[in-house]
Amino acid sequence: MNASLISAMTSMTALQQKLDILGDNMANLDTTGYKRKEASFSDILMNVKRQPQGFQQSGRLSPLGYVQSWGSRISQVQYDLTQGSLKETGVSTDFTVEGDAFFEVNANGQTAYTRDGGFQLTALGEDPTRLTLTTKEGYPVMGKNPDGRTGPIQVQAGYALQVSTDGTVTAHPKDKPNDIVRLGQIKLDVAVKPQFLQQIGNNLFTVPSGMDNAIAQVVREAAPADFDANSPERTVDTPLGIRQGWLEQSNVSMAEEMSDLLLVQRAYQLNARALSSADTMMNLANNLRG
Repeated sequence: MNASLISAMTSMTALQQKLDILGDNMANLDTTGYKRKEASFSDILMNVKRQPQGFQQSGRLSPLGYVQSWGSRISQVQYDLTQGSLKETGVSTDFTVEGDAFFEVNANGQTAYTRDGGFQLTALGEDPTRLTLTTKEGYPVMGKNPDGRTGPIQVQAGYALQVSTDGTVTAHPKDKPNDIVRLGQIKLDVAVKPQFLQQIGNNLFTVPSGMDNAIAQVVREAAPADFDANSPERTVDTPLGIRQGWLEQSNVSMAEEMSDLLLVQRAYQLNARALSSADTMMNLANNLRG
């Protein structure tokens, strides 16, 4: 098959995938905590073709030979984890993570991570007076209980919830603000290698099932020093923190997405024209009569 046909076809396939990614980003412009996706392109294969010695004419400056490409492909889709703008809601169950970290949730028995802090209090057990902090889909938000064990954050009905900057959760009866009860600490996790995270829907990420995270090489639990701006043991660039009554907006910029969309559309049109031209030339060659 004509090499130009292969090159144009594979490049158009990659550009179509890029268009799908841009469409996904723009569709989630108003999704709380959404992180835009970025695609990286790479060449599929490049061959160096050697030209006959007769092409070496007097006055030629370039060496003999030319590079033949077989198109491009999307080599990686990574997530831009830069923080989006913050919006104050005043709702006590709305939270924002400041810094590069995720809330940890239990999604049907699977550990998942999210930046969407639009939580709610839900009665999951048989006791309707025992409420659990969950996502909008009903997945429990994980934390550390006062005894150090990991589990859902729970609060008694009729209590007002308070969360400090380091994630410490306390509650008190709405009519007795001085009777404070410590419930635990919301668990935050830092993505060591965010390019390996897998999106599973509902604004959730997971570590792929075939990847072992036993030694926290992909995602690790945030250390106490990560919340302290003055700690020399802090391992994240920006100190972590939780802000109650705020939500993080999507970090998608419509202007940037539209600019990328125009560039990709023009590249797709160019490859489509190359494909059409190659087909026309092959048709002419097939219809030649000796």
